[in-house]
Amino acid sequence: MLIARRESLLEKLAKELKKELKIRVVTITIDLADENVIDVVSEKTIDIEVNMLIYNAAVELMGSFFNHVLILVHSTGVEWVVH
Repeated sequence: MLIARRESLLEKLAKELKKELKIRVVTITIDLADENVIDVVSEKTIDIEVNMLIYNAAVELMGSFFNHVLILVHSTGVEWVVH
């Protein structure tokens, strides 16, 4: 699953991954700063088991990075924990 705000780059990468790795790739075009991001991603991934999330976007936390745990909770009860 690839999530980013620039659809053309997402689709290009998805095509490369599908070709090289022979895998299924789901793309979601949204800005991670959008206030509805959790709802949008949860809705589009409700039937997908996500085992790992690599969050590669800016987030501002005070203090040591390794001392923070982000917990994102969707209204349906879906919980994402990002270490």
